[in-house]
Amino acid sequence: MPLKRPWQSLKTRLTLVTTLVWLVSLWALALSVGWSQRSELEANFGNSQHVAAAVIADLVGHQLNDRIESLKAIARMVTPELLKDKLALQQFLDTRPSLMVLFNGGGYITGLEGVALASIPAAAGRVGIRYLERPHVLKALTENSVALSDIVVGAALKTPVFSIAVPVDDETGNVKGCLVGVIDLSKPNFLNYLDQSSLGGATGYLLITRSQRLIITSSDRSRTMEQLPPKGVNPGIDAFLEGANGSRVLVTPKGVEVLASVEHIPIANWYVALNTPTHEVFAPIRVLQDRMLVFVFVLTLLTGAANWILLRRQLLPVVTTIDKLAQMAEPGRKFEPLPVPRTNEIGNLIEALNLLLQERERRDAERIQLEALISQNQRMEALGLLAGGIAHDFNNLLAAIFGNMELALVKDKNGPASPYLVKTLETLGRARNLTQQLMTFSKGGHPELRSGPLFPFVEETARFALSGSTVRLEIHAAADLWPCRYDHNQIGQVIDNLVINAVQAMPQGGKIRITAANRVDAEQRRWIDLSVTDSGSGMTAETRDRLFEPFYTTKELGHGLGLTTCYSIVTKHGGSIRVESELGQGTTFHVSLPAAEEVVAAKPAHASEGHRGHGSLLVLEDDAAIGQILEEMLVSLGYGVVRVATGQEALNAFEADRKGPQSLVGAILDLTIRGGLGGQEVLAGVRTLDDKFPVMVASGYSEAPVLANPSAHGFRAAIKKPYLREELVAALNLLW
Repeated sequence: MPLKRPWQSLKTRLTLVTTLVWLVSLWALALSVGWSQRSELEANFGNSQHVAAAVIADLVGHQLNDRIESLKAIARMVTPELLKDKLALQQFLDTRPSLMVLFNGGGYITGLEGVALASIPAAAGRVGIRYLERPHVLKALTENSVALSDIVVGAALKTPVFSIAVPVDDETGNVKGCLVGVIDLSKPNFLNYLDQSSLGGATGYLLITRSQRLIITSSDRSRTMEQLPPKGVNPGIDAFLEGANGSRVLVTPKGVEVLASVEHIPIANWYVALNTPTHEVFAPIRVLQDRMLVFVFVLTLLTGAANWILLRRQLLPVVTTIDKLAQMAEPGRKFEPLPVPRTNEIGNLIEALNLLLQERERRDAERIQLEALISQNQRMEALGLLAGGIAHDFNNLLAAIFGNMELALVKDKNGPASPYLVKTLETLGRARNLTQQLMTFSKGGHPELRSGPLFPFVEETARFALSGSTVRLEIHAAADLWPCRYDHNQIGQVIDNLVINAVQAMPQGGKIRITAANRVDAEQRRWIDLSVTDSGSGMTAETRDRLFEPFYTTKELGHGLGLTTCYSIVTKHGGSIRVESELGQGTTFHVSLPAAEEVVAAKPAHASEGHRGHGSLLVLEDDAAIGQILEEMLVSLGYGVVRVATGQEALNAFEADRKGPQSLVGAILDLTIRGGLGGQEVLAGVRTLDDKFPVMVASGYSEAPVLANPSAHGFRAAIKKPYLREELVAALNLLW
């Protein structure tokens, strides 16, 4: 199967990636080596250049010192008497040719007033000029010390000069004048010896006066008397002029990057700076980098080609596998194991692909089985809907029968038919339980939790399930068993299913043992542990693992919903259910239910006999038979009744009563009204007029959440159809 775009090929991508990684690595290595070599070369060259700058600075310092000492020697020969005789003083200077040798600009002698008394050469025109305003002359005269001048334009020579002034004293050390030597920078002088220094290459020099930020002389004569940038413009130059010695890379005022080395000349507060352009300093590094880059380029091409060839060979089995998979994808082709050419990662991949294809075939078979199961589930769901509808309608019929039976007992309590009516009511109670089980099967059902003891209810339910069986029942329940919040109908269904399963596991008869005990877990929560044990044949591990799965059954006629329903009911009660079983060792089901926190008082017998009502109750019931029976029950309890069949009629009646005598003291609202407002909608309307009016909800749908927790939905009480008269009384007692 060729790729539509060649650049999407794995070979191409891997080759590009590996080549790129190789290229980046080599370039990084080349740059790293270059920077390392550059730093090392900068340090070595800078050290050598700084040594040369130090030698030159020392040479200039010695030259200046020699001239200062020569001036001092001549100054000692000048006596106060000589200073008073200008002609003799001029002759004295003329006989000192060494001054012209050391100072190409000549020299002059002043008195205390700073006026030149004599000059060499005499034609320089200095005699009679007052030099006292010159700082170096003033310092020599007033401080009796040697002073060097700034670089200035000479008053007589009119060229750039600098001077050295030494005091002339008498025998007692009093200053009588000063001797000044002048060096003309425009003519050859001792600083020109710097040009003869063996600096080599492109290295140049600068002689700089720190105080003026001025270039005194330079290997580039065009820069003599050049003013350096002001402070703050060039940090590199600023650092050197502020006292830093050594070497560093900086940019000159002309924009040339140089490696500069600077050394201080203390005697004059000057600096010697040697500069070498960095392109000259690092020329060997550039040559090395150029060669390395050529090497990297060639090596990259070779690496890319080698990668391409190697990957093409390594990925050939993958290409072959893709082609075979494309062939197997054709209609009618069956799975064939792919050949495994090598025992490496690619071979492992092909083996895993073989396993994947095998697993796909298995899952396809499971999918077909699951589709059949879904079809069965849909049929069961339809059956559940049918069962729920039948159970609801049957509930309404039972409600009418229950009501009529109880009214008959009230009318003729001691009549000859009374015992038969009581037995009929007991039988109808079982029928009511059956409808509740149908409801649970069809909708799941929300448990209607009420606090009460589990026994004797559990025992009665188990014995009823064993009716007609040869299996014996043993009960072992703790005498102080805690009460439990549970739904009688749903927990009864759990006990019924577990007992029937146990009976079916013992076709030859046997014994069922039910135990109950209190337990407190590590978190101090209270539980009631209920166990149902049989002496049957037990079950396999596979059966144990799948026991609570929907539709899983080991019985030929079973539908696989009994234990699933048990699991759902116990879980909704906040409990748990598990099984212990071994082949030939029997089976035990363990059910744990949370204990009730409150203590339940025993309900007094015939509680309905002492109940007497007052006022009228609003009754919403769309079934005329049930409404009639409920009305008669309420009348027998002393209530007046306002009965309506629709939600709107109920709202109208309540609104009229609120505007009138307000004889209504409560309401019983059917939760579901066909084609109209139900109990919850009517309750919302009632609350807009009276937020504290007592309202009870009634329903034949056990799955309605409002029955399990009426207060959460705004009702005071709830009653589930069909109901007995005493259950109605118990619900009425909760209204007030």
